[in-house]
Amino acid sequence: MNNEELALRMVIEDLELGKWVQNGFTISHWDGRTIFVIGGIPGEIVDIKIDKTTKQEWFGTVIRFKQTKSNRISVDCPSFLSCGGCSYRHISYQEELTIKKSLLADRFPKWKDSLSLISGSENHYRNNVQWKQKKKEVGFYKKGSHDIDSRTSQFCLTVDPRLLLSNLSKEIQNKIKHTKDILLRLSHSGISIYDREETEFFLKETIIRIPKGGFSQINQFLLIPWLDKICSYLSTNEMVAELFCGSGMIGLYAQKHIEKLIGLESHPLSIKFANLNASANNLKQYSYICTNLYKDPIPVSLMKVSTWIVNPPRSGLSKDINASIGKSQCKKLIYSSCNAATLQRDLIELETFGFQIEDLVLVDFFPRTHHFEVLALLVRD
Repeated sequence: MNNEELALRMVIEDLELGKWVQNGFTISHWDGRTIFVIGGIPGEIVDIKIDKTTKQEWFGTVIRFKQTKSNRISVDCPSFLSCGGCSYRHISYQEELTIKKSLLADRFPKWKDSLSLISGSENHYRNNVQWKQKKKEVGFYKKGSHDIDSRTSQFCLTVDPRLLLSNLSKEIQNKIKHTKDILLRLSHSGISIYDREETEFFLKETIIRIPKGGFSQINQFLLIPWLDKICSYLSTNEMVAELFCGSGMIGLYAQKHIEKLIGLESHPLSIKFANLNASANNLKQYSYICTNLYKDPIPVSLMKVSTWIVNPPRSGLSKDINASIGKSQCKKLIYSSCNAATLQRDLIELETFGFQIEDLVLVDFFPRTHHFEVLALLVRD
């Protein structure tokens, strides 16, 4: 048995936990090693089980408490720390928001006292779910494994109750009976199996159709507040370039502020539906182009556009995209990011082209988990 295998069997006793760090961990040190611990609170003394090791760092989960802090609350989910979804169910939601704001401010210290927040209900916010199914067990994977925690498909506080297995209609249950991955999403007509079916819903008066397998933000309560905040950055009669536009949701919702829009996305089916959505909403001045934003150059037609909206995946923008924005006539850049680390990297680069942050907002799309969205407004003269 090698050292790594021995470590993964190890229990460390009487470990004092340090401050909160990224990804829902507290940090600690033992025998010259840095250990990131999930399930604890700074100042607690605990026993932990080692889950993962690297050359520089170990990762562990609290299994026993020797000394707890007064801000610890009763955990309201039997699968907490088992399924690996939630990170903060042992503290209040208000304290979680304070932690997230502090961690974001660590990346953007100039905004420590100016960060704003958009948050909503901490529970039942997920409008879609991806259950795993294996040997008649259905649920989320257990943390760090491909074993299924079947309790999660019957009880999960982040998921809209209509998507829980026991609440599904017999028709849907029959359709997913022998499916390895069960992908369900709320739509205006009920529940769609979204790897097989389109999803259609309304955002106020705007109709949105998403192709099968297409992406959509998961927080049903914060979708409109997030979009309204984006609209607040726009004036009227704006000329807009929208990168990573998906099926066109942002620009479609912001139509009252936009005179003309060109959207770019790498997935042909998403572009097809973006154009269909524009037609359905009678937006003849909208056009969408399929292009690989990480490989292909930005079309020349966008270089004179003064307002850009970008909503990239976790990898953020590329150096070439940042350079294209820098060389363009863009004066206003609205950046929605699901990864604060790549946002920080990109904004440092964009500052070299004269952009400055004018507003920074934490949008808590993912309560009780360590994830969150960040909305940044950048401007230059």
